[in-house]
Amino acid sequence: MPFIGSQPAQAALTSASISDGAVNSDEIATGAVDLAHMSTQSVDEDNLHISNAGSNGQFLSKQSGDAGGLTWAAAGGGSLNLLDTQTASNSSSLDFTTGITSTYSAYLFVLDVILNATSGADMWVRISDDGGSSFEAAGTDYEYIITKREANGTSFVGHGSSQGAAQMLISASQNNSDGHMGGTMWLFSPASTAAFPVLKSDTIYMNTDSPAMLRQDHSVGVYNGATAAVDGIRFLYSAGNITSGVIRLYGLAIS
Repeated sequence: MPFIGSQPAQAALTSASISDGAVNSDEIATGAVDLAHMSTQSVDEDNLHISNAGSNGQFLSKQSGDAGGLTWAAAGGGSLNLLDTQTASNSSSLDFTTGITSTYSAYLFVLDVILNATSGADMWVRISDDGGSSFEAAGTDYEYIITKREANGTSFVGHGSSQGAAQMLISASQNNSDGHMGGTMWLFSPASTAAFPVLKSDTIYMNTDSPAMLRQDHSVGVYNGATAAVDGIRFLYSAGNITSGVIRLYGLAIS
């Protein structure tokens, strides 16, 4: 049947002339919506077809058996996943109150160029089981053993231990003129309520006494307070602030 009446003028059809809901997927040609017609950040996690809910430290993995072909999964093969970074700037402490969950059974803290403000101060670690609202400092809740070595020809120069301390000692009597300290600390099984969380640390720094020499502190310890899941770690000195440095938290995927 021939068209009867006048045709719409060019550009006469505007968005106001289209009823709400009149244009649906049937009217949109395949491939018609390209990147140039999508707003910035219009596709986020909510708009992706992912089969499950993820958690910090996981990544998107291809899984053809899942809806959408994507699933959140922990990194495998013993990889380390960066979870948090804390940077000191004359800080009273560096606190990690997120990232320590049941996702991983082992966590690694990397201490990078840590400098203390007060000479002769010890570096301490305390734990939290309430998301960092408080850090346990009871005088009988921590047990540790620490050994100190120097590159002075005799190697072993001292040790210390405690069966009832208010914190774990990971570096003893570091002078603020000794230069920056580096090292690592492991936290094992923090989510377990049936076993005590275990801490193991190694730190190194230069002693600038005469003669200057390398120092190493090795420390192991447990928190034997209430059997609650550990979800926070605090680094602090026995006196003075942390002048500068960075501590990074990694989760170890072992499956």
